[in-house]
Amino acid sequence: MKTLPLFCSLLFAISCGSDDADKEMTSPAVSADDLVDGDGDGVLESLDCNDADPTVFPGAPELCNDVDDDCDGDVDEDPADGDVFFYDGDGDGFGIGATAVTACDAPEQFAAAEGDCNDSNDAIHPEASEDDCTDPVDYNCDGSVGYADADGDGSPACEDCNDANEAIHPGQDEVCNGGIDDDCDGSADGPGSVGESTWYADADGDLHGDPDSVIEACDEPEGYVSNATDC
Repeated sequence: MKTLPLFCSLLFAISCGSDDADKEMTSPAVSADDLVDGDGDGVLESLDCNDADPTVFPGAPELCNDVDDDCDGDVDEDPADGDVFFYDGDGDGFGIGATAVTACDAPEQFAAAEGDCNDSNDAIHPEASEDDCTDPVDYNCDGSVGYADADGDGSPACEDCNDANEAIHPGQDEVCNGGIDDDCDGSADGPGSVGESTWYADADGDLHGDPDSVIEACDEPEGYVSNATDC
C-alpha cells in the first residue's frame, strides 16, 4: 500500500519534467542583437536599414536628400518636401493640372507651371499674346478672346460695321436698300449695287432722256430721268 504514493510522485515528476523540456525545445532563441535600437528611432536594428540615423526607418517620410529614408529600397520617391510638376506635352512651359506629380526634380516633359488649355499647341498657354481681334482662338487660356461675332455672319466685330445684322458685313453684296452700307466699305448704294436702275441723261431738262446716254444707279442722279424718249 505504501508503494502507491511513491509511484504517483514519480509519475508527477516525470510529467513536470516533460513539460519543461517541451518548453525549452519550442521557445525561439532570442539574440541580444535583435533587441538593439542604436539610433533610438523606435525601430529595431534588424528592421532598420540605417540604425545610426534616427530619421531613417520604415515608415519615415521620404525627403529630397538622395537617401532611402523609409527603407523601401527606393530613393527620393514621392517626397514629402518635393515640388509639384505637370505634364507638358507641347513643351511650352505649361502643363495640365490633372497630371500633377510630386518629385524632387521635374521629370521629362513635365513643367512647374500649370494652366495650359491646349497641350498639343505650343502657341497656346497662359502667357501667350492675344492681340488679333480677327482670330477666334483663345491663345492665353483665359476663357475669352478679342474675337467676337455676335450676329454669326463670319466677320469679327472689329471689322463688321454692324455686328447685330448678319446681312451686313465685309464681302457682302451692296444692295440698293435706302442708304445701308451692306459691305462695310464706307459707302452705301454705290456703283455696282444689286438692284440698280437704268437712267438716261436729260441734258435739256425736258424730262425726256437720251437713249444713247445711260448709267446704272440705285437712285436717280441729277440730270437723268428714267425714260429714253428724247429724240
